[in-house]
Amino acid sequence: MFAADRDLVVLEPDVFGRVAWAGQKVLDTTAEYSGLTLTFAGLDLRERGVDVGSVLLVDGIVLEVTKVSTSVSCVVSRVRGERDAGAIDPGLSEGAVVVRAWTFGPQIGLVHGWLLAMLGLTDADGPGEGELTNPEELIRVEALGALHLIFAASAAMTEQGSAARTVAADYRERFVRERGRVVAKLDLDGDGVADAARRLSLVSLGRV
Repeated sequence: MFAADRDLVVLEPDVFGRVAWAGQKVLDTTAEYSGLTLTFAGLDLRERGVDVGSVLLVDGIVLEVTKVSTSVSCVVSRVRGERDAGAIDPGLSEGAVVVRAWTFGPQIGLVHGWLLAMLGLTDADGPGEGELTNPEELIRVEALGALHLIFAASAAMTEQGSAARTVAADYRERFVRERGRVVAKLDLDGDGVADAARRLSLVSLGRV
């Protein structure tokens, strides 16, 4: 996928506080914190779905995983504005901490499939995702689409005109605008240089 959970937090800092129930819980445990590293006992992080870009709530503070060092340890940071920015110290005291985590991977994955289909990259006889040379340019549009789905699920249980429906509609509009802006670049002849460009085709997302 182009986007990760941390990319949702960049756009909606409290998404895991407001609608975590719409995601999948992957961790509810304790760990030892020291020098930006969390060390767990009795679990395998990747088996639990924790990887670079995952979001962890550590003693209630929203952090992103910047590196999975071993099967039981990972490096964390406050959520950065850019993926390649330097780590931001969480300001946690060293020692035992409570770690909880959810993921919106299913929603991101659904939007990912839509984007590939819009770009014509799902045909078995045509180019595929591997031919994309600028996948980083599709992170934002994928994250916006996922946020629309997440908040639309929340809005479905509310009255017309509710704040939740307004947020869902806002993310829908932002997704549509970003979709119109993005240009996917493809390397169709395998020489490592983009030689084709495609725009995301029109698709209808229902209003909530």
